[in-house]
Amino acid sequence: MGLPMATNLKKAGFEVKGFDIGEKARKDASEAGIIVKTSLKECVTDVDFIITALPKTEHVAAALNQKDGIFDSANKGTYICDTSTISPIASAEFHAEAAKRNLVFLDTPMSGGITGAHNGTLTFMVGGEAE
Repeated sequence: MGLPMATNLKKAGFEVKGFDIGEKARKDASEAGIIVKTSLKECVTDVDFIITALPKTEHVAAALNQKDGIFDSANKGTYICDTSTISPIASAEFHAEAAKRNLVFLDTPMSGGITGAHNGTLTFMVGGEAE
């Protein structure tokens, strides 16, 4: 899901950086014109928005909390939009931890599947503070 979403953002004129632990995913992203970074830290530094699209709650937790992960590396004021389908309890915890670090974590699951990702027709449900 991440690559079609990133490709659509690029087509819309956004500069998109990406990182994946999988070599094939990095290669595919590079071939699609995405700026591929060699580490999570490189990818999430000096950006306005970070979008995570990961399989499970524990993967999101690892990306956020690992050494040189998102919480360690993102600039203050960065929005973290998690599109993964994960535990709502964990999302609330991630939101609270992000706030302590002057970051904004938004629970942003999506509907539309891989076809919607390719077609740019996904629907996002955003959960966060009113402001």
